[in-house]
Amino acid sequence: MLLLAMSMLIASRASPQTTLHFNVGTYGGLQVNKQLILRGADQATTIIRPSGAPAAVVTIEKSNVTMENFTIDGVNGAVAGIRVNDPVGGQSY
Repeated sequence: MLLLAMSMLIASRASPQTTLHFNVGTYGGLQVNKQLILRGADQATTIIRPSGAPAAVVTIEKSNVTMENFTIDGVNGAVAGIRVNDPVGGQSY
């Protein structure tokens, strides 16, 4: 499993408003803190699973984030599959 690949790519290489393409594979949970488009190769074969015991498999911290062609799997121990933290109002959804 590519546990850190997604979060590391987002943190280190992605500029805001960039489209990131992810190959077929299983990736660890991630936190998105930039305005991005994340595009998986195929919904059936590009999978995001939790790493550790997170509150959510995917946490989105910014507005204008798009995710396409991913399967979110393994939510059993997590509170949510995708958690969106409102950067303006401070609410979580």
